[in-house]
Amino acid sequence: MSPQGRPSSRGPALERGQDQYRLCRSERLRTRPVARRSAIHCSSDREGLIPVTYASVIQLKEVIPVRDLELLTDFEREGEASDTRLERALTDATSEINSYIGKVVHLPLNEPPHLLTVICRDLAMHRLYLNLGHDMTSLDKVRKNWIETLKSIQSGESSIGDDGNGPDQLTSPGVAMTDGPPRHLTRDSLRGY
Repeated sequence: MSPQGRPSSRGPALERGQDQYRLCRSERLRTRPVARRSAIHCSSDREGLIPVTYASVIQLKEVIPVRDLELLTDFEREGEASDTRLERALTDATSEINSYIGKVVHLPLNEPPHLLTVICRDLAMHRLYLNLGHDMTSLDKVRKNWIETLKSIQSGESSIGDDGNGPDQLTSPGVAMTDGPPRHLTRDSLRGY
């Protein structure tokens, strides 16, 4: 029952606190607590787990102009942007990110770095605009750069953030020079000028 005395269609778990629970769908419906900023990698669809994304719907709405938001998500012309479609784009982007970093880091990430939030947001935005049919040249470049970044993370060339657990690496594998040829311009040679 809802607080107004009407039967609730959302189920008992969501009545306890909508922000504490998320409805997970599969052959059977069940609920589970979801951490605020954790990413959960789904192992199979049978479990019915919906991955929590690296970026939130609010963060995605911040970078999309208001006039485009309705065009991107409101296919039924109800006059309101559909958070469900935005969440779906973010879920797809998170899955794509996990496919690259899954062998490098242990999933799920408890506290994903800010870089993954930005990548997830931009990949979701690319997916939404692609469905709309906008000019994609600038978004294609952004997507290509993020995919290259994810590939370099996958190959170990770059890191997703400073977690403090990894080994320290030199910024340059070269040798530091301590001696060199004599300097031609010194304080003594420039006296009098």
